[in-house]
Amino acid sequence: RSGARVSMPGMMDTVLNLGLNDATVEGLAASSGDARFAWDSYRRFIQMYADVVLGLDHHSFEDALEIAKEDRGFFLDTELSADDLRDLVAEYKRLVAAEWGKPFPQDANEQLWGAVGAVFSSWESDRAKVYRRLNHIPSDWGTAVNVQAMVFGNMGETSATGVAFTRDPATGENAYYGEFLINAQGEDVVAGIRTPQYLTKAARERANAKPLSMEEAMPEVYGQLADVFRILETHYRDMQDIEFTVERGTLWMLQTRSGKRTAKAALKISVDMAEQGLITRDEAVLRVDPAALDQLLHPTLDPAAPRDVLAKGLPASPGAASGIAVFDSDTAEKRTEMGEAVILVRMETSPEDIHGMHAAKGILTARGGMTSHAAVVARGMGRPCVSGAGNVAINAKERVFRVGGREVREGDVITIDGASGEVMLGAVPTVQPELSGDFAALMVWADAARRMKVRANAETPADCRIARDFGAEGVGLCRTEHMFFEASRITAVRQMILAEDEAGRRVALAKLLPEQRADFAGIFEVMAGLPVTIRLLDPPLHEFLPTEEADFTDVAEAAGVADKVRFELLDYRILAKRAPGYFDRIVSVGMFEHVGVPQFDTFFRACANLLKDDGVMLLHTIGRMGAPGATDAFTRKYIFPGGYIPALSETLAASEKVKLIHSDIENLRLHYALTLREWYARVRANRDAIVAQYGERFYRMWIFYLAGATAAFESGGMCNYQIQYVRNRRSLPITRDYIAEAERDLMVR
Repeated sequence: RSGARVSMPGMMDTVLNLGLNDATVEGLAASSGDARFAWDSYRRFIQMYADVVLGLDHHSFEDALEIAKEDRGFFLDTELSADDLRDLVAEYKRLVAAEWGKPFPQDANEQLWGAVGAVFSSWESDRAKVYRRLNHIPSDWGTAVNVQAMVFGNMGETSATGVAFTRDPATGENAYYGEFLINAQGEDVVAGIRTPQYLTKAARERANAKPLSMEEAMPEVYGQLADVFRILETHYRDMQDIEFTVERGTLWMLQTRSGKRTAKAALKISVDMAEQGLITRDEAVLRVDPAALDQLLHPTLDPAAPRDVLAKGLPASPGAASGIAVFDSDTAEKRTEMGEAVILVRMETSPEDIHGMHAAKGILTARGGMTSHAAVVARGMGRPCVSGAGNVAINAKERVFRVGGREVREGDVITIDGASGEVMLGAVPTVQPELSGDFAALMVWADAARRMKVRANAETPADCRIARDFGAEGVGLCRTEHMFFEASRITAVRQMILAEDEAGRRVALAKLLPEQRADFAGIFEVMAGLPVTIRLLDPPLHEFLPTEEADFTDVAEAAGVADKVRFELLDYRILAKRAPGYFDRIVSVGMFEHVGVPQFDTFFRACANLLKDDGVMLLHTIGRMGAPGATDAFTRKYIFPGGYIPALSETLAASEKVKLIHSDIENLRLHYALTLREWYARVRANRDAIVAQYGERFYRMWIFYLAGATAAFESGGMCNYQIQYVRNRRSLPITRDYIAEAERDLMVR
């Protein structure tokens, strides 16, 4: 078994019963006086060695065991006799020879070194790597391998094996918690091959289970085990996770370690141990992980309730909520006003969704990470949020999302768990947090020990009230721009941003002033003399300007040009059917690479037909600096499926057919290379978040693409072209000076 410096439960491989072969099994049978036990241990060894060391399919061996029981009309493996198990060993050896191509190793030294190598190799298994990453365990620590004498829990009705905790790891209750099996070995308990029995009589009675508990079936050994529990917990001063074996009535302790526990249990165990004098109050505070404690401040799902899990995303904001699925913020607000609980389901959220997010009980997005808009705003509001649920396919137009072959329509009830990232069908009961009792005690102890005062980020009286309830001693930052995300206010902010002069900006700000004054009055009243730090208006444009077609009209109205513009999202082939000369200007950015060579003629024919005689068209595209070529397989499959990066000759040949004049051509040789290099650096810097959301394969593929694309633009034949087209050569000035002059005019304005 492994001997890593920190415990990694279930991550590292173990090989039991090593050293058994066709000769030693007979010796074990003779020395123990129990042939059934010896052959049972041998068949277990072959099965485990084949799986862990030889890498063979363990299902083949499980199937053989099931067939052996079915042929004899047995239900439990303990019903198989010594002769039955001898036959099963022969079948196992046949499977090894067939699948491995060699007989099962009979030499004990060969077995030993094979097992040692397998345990070392398991340090680099995928599951171990993920566990280390999640628990911040350095990969260079490595592991040792322990070779340890066996004791056997499968030597009949006076033998057993089990796993126990000195306290309940789910609730923290000071009561022994665990399971055991008579006439079994350790993997039987954790693998679910047989249903384990309860450790204590009280636990058995609570579960209304019939098989006797260990306390009842083996009272003398149980008494010894309880004594060991007290000794180990007192020595280590923490709740212990213990593995034990009983061999013919003698108790053997296999290992002990500090047990994993829920946030609720961690809190109770720490407080109880401090009250019992096992640890100090300062130690109690330090033993509760702040991230785990945060879960206790939000509603959580009832752990006993059944769950129908549809999908899993990122646990972006803790808490849990159930409600009907809705696909836009206006609907969320309306149905909330009607008294319904709603879950807002979006591809991703934007500032326009703030009212829907506020109205919703929880938020689910298919895109975005732990720092996305949805995640940040949801955490600020105290709303549960699951973001980046990539396997949730949302069709907002049809008001439905699909996961695999399952479908959830608007009005269907779903539940999200912001602590685990799970999305479930139907309503799952939640448990409201209790901020009294152990929680309150721990906070009092933390207050007594801390030297730092705690303030909150808050922008509304309601946020400040929540902050005060949680013990905040002031507002560390009141971001005034966050006061204006509500639908009634965001339009005025947009009007201010788009105003052409100071007078226009003052008109817009005057609309906000009364509401902001009222907010500040409410904030100061709630904070009751505590300090409030205010950041003056600093509006990031991307947070206030729209990202969806439906919201563009609002911006136009704010700018006072609603009667002059119209926003449409249409395929260029549909636009081609409109009247000739429909557009004064045509701008194509980030699109032409996806048109594909077979459609070049159609594309330029549509542009030429739609452009006015004195109109101007700008085409911005990735291109080749040399002759036409072929798109590599990787880019064709993953980056531009169905698209093509054109050479300049191909582009001009197609546009010349429809008599478009290329009045200006600019080669942006290295511009995109610099962009890609910065993109590459940012992806590398955010590796963990990307892997958590999309997986290691996606991250490696994307890094490969960015590195290759950067090289293609820096040293290969890729570039960006900007081509200006006109139908009349007099449509534009002779030089490019007009561009710089227009930019200067905009900057002055």
